Amino acid sequence: MLVGRKTERATLRARAEGAVAGHGSALLVTGEPGIGKTVLLDDLAEGAPAGLTVLRANGLESSTELPFAALAGLLAPAESAIDALPAPQGRALRLALGLERTEEAADGLAVAVATLGVFAALAMRRPVLAVVDDLQWVDEPSRAALAFVARRLARLHVALVCGARTGEVTEPEGSVFPTLALAPLKPRDAGDLLAHTARVPLDGRVRRRLLEAAAGNPLALVELPTALSDGQLRGEQPLGEPLPVNGGIERAFGARIARLPELARRALLVAAAAEAGAVGPVAVALASQGLRLADLGPAEADGLVALSEGEVRFRHPLVRSLAYHREPEEARRAAHACLAAAEQDPDRRAWHLAAAAVAPDEVAARELDLSEETVKTHTKNALARLEARNRTHAVAIALRESLIE
Repeated sequence: MLVGRKTERATLRARAEGAVAGHGSALLVTGEPGIGKTVLLDDLAEGAPAGLTVLRANGLESSTELPFAALAGLLAPAESAIDALPAPQGRALRLALGLERTEEAADGLAVAVATLGVFAALAMRRPVLAVVDDLQWVDEPSRAALAFVARRLARLHVALVCGARTGEVTEPEGSVFPTLALAPLKPRDAGDLLAHTARVPLDGRVRRRLLEAAAGNPLALVELPTALSDGQLRGEQPLGEPLPVNGGIERAFGARIARLPELARRALLVAAAAEAGAVGPVAVALASQGLRLADLGPAEADGLVALSEGEVRFRHPLVRSLAYHREPEEARRAAHACLAAAEQDPDRRAWHLAAAAVAPDEVAARELDLSEETVKTHTKNALARLEARNRTHAVAIALRESLIE
């Protein structure tokens, strides 16, 4: 389901219409996993103006080491155009695409020139829209050919639109393609999508929590409710902290965590369990496990977390959820126990003690009781201040009305 994205859809459609008018162009659509790149590219291809030739290909993680695999998929419907190429170009492209059997290696530049020739030949018949998704997984020779083509489309009836995860494409694509960066959904659109996908009416507090956790990510809005029971969605059962994740969210974000070094994953778990994210308690808890803040370096370099202004900040709430829930329960309890020993705030200390407990724990129970009393005292004081302020406000209004009279 495509919700919102009116501006982005208009931008993409303008590229297709430009191809019809002879204003060829290339565009790279970028965004975090689950932000809706594929849905937008599908919408573009399926809603393309009548009369366009639409070519499509997807990068596959399993095929990144197969030279010209993506190009073969993209140009599969265009074999007749390959036959119309000059003989050297046609032979180079047929070699690259496996249409001729030989031990000779395909020449990358000749393949790129031939690919441009195929687009030009097709465009002489009908305008062309070429859509390539998951560019970060497209094999390097195919990406080089597409980058070559992208530089030379201005006078052709061709639009080349690619999609890639933010930060996961390198040169030459980064400099060749103009970029459309997808932002999170606007709050109203996010709320509409969540309401459409939730299988039961959502409790107001649950709705706010899910919207906060999804942070405008469409995939998260679709899949977060599937990890919760009906009772949790209705607010009858606790949600847990952090929220559980599954399905496409785990596939989209989890791979980046899985490829981190072991020390970085262990350090990331402690940071995820910390909830508040202050560097001080996290550093002390890490040291008690034989780790250091520096062990978060690979996660920081990969853009999963950032250490700034005395806090460990996750790039997305779902990254925190995955870093926490993908580890064994025993490791999570150990992280909470270390954080409880490091924490100075009594409320957070009590929460960590409870999360670390395997069985009923008198110390944790006592800490929670003290924390509850503290919360009650704070709440009572806050209500008293609010009541006093409301009384003052009421007197001021009455005085103003009397003066007006």
